[in-house]
Amino acid sequence: MEKALRNRLEGELTPRSRQAYQEVLVMPEINEINLGTHRVLVVVPPDNSTPPEEIDRFYRSVPEKDHLLVLSGNDTHMAGRVEETLRELYAVNRIYNSLRPGDTLYEQAREMTEQCEESFIQALQGTYNRLFYPNEDGLQAATIENGLKFGSEAEDTAEKQIEAMLASMRCDHKLAMDALEDPTPYFSMAENDLWPQSDRRTPWRDMLMRAKSNPAWPWMPGSRGLEKLKDMAVAQGRWREGADGYIEKGPFPKNKTADQRSRAEHG
Repeated sequence: MEKALRNRLEGELTPRSRQAYQEVLVMPEINEINLGTHRVLVVVPPDNSTPPEEIDRFYRSVPEKDHLLVLSGNDTHMAGRVEETLRELYAVNRIYNSLRPGDTLYEQAREMTEQCEESFIQALQGTYNRLFYPNEDGLQAATIENGLKFGSEAEDTAEKQIEAMLASMRCDHKLAMDALEDPTPYFSMAENDLWPQSDRRTPWRDMLMRAKSNPAWPWMPGSRGLEKLKDMAVAQGRWREGADGYIEKGPFPKNKTADQRSRAEHG
């Protein structure tokens, strides 16, 4: 049953747009979680702790705190209901698949399969209804009203629903979906939060490390969101990128030749 549940949740939560998270791990062993290269959605059953106790210990122990997103809940009774409805669905589905159209019990088995599927989806929605995302105070909880809409009847994928939630006020706009359309506020945030206070030049690799280690840093959309923000700042002349792998923030002195030309044109 655990394997069947894992497979089902992985199928529902597989990242396609990859704007919020780039990998999903359902009920993993703690040593299987690697936050080094991208953001990971970890799905764990509720354990009556907020956030789940084992995940909270893991979060506190790792440097890449801003690469962790957790989907769980707060009701262990509902987690038991998920297993119960999955067992019913599995049993009825085996009977249904053994029958053929025209058999006496075929229509009854089909209807029961649909009912069991609906019960299972409702149990999932009632159980996995909380997101835990990083901020400066630790893993912050946000309740998903009515739970994620799973299954083929959902208007949006579960991933899209999670993205919308993370981009909303309810998650403190953790996912900055507007960053590439209106990047200026994020240029300023990066200059304040990701640069060392004493130096305008810093290795780009250090910037990347600070971003994934700073739980207050908003998530740029996609796996290369911060690189795209950098490219826009460089194109605008706000930052400069050296061949040595360093990035430098402005303001920069005006080009003397261009300044003299401008003065000449204006008398």
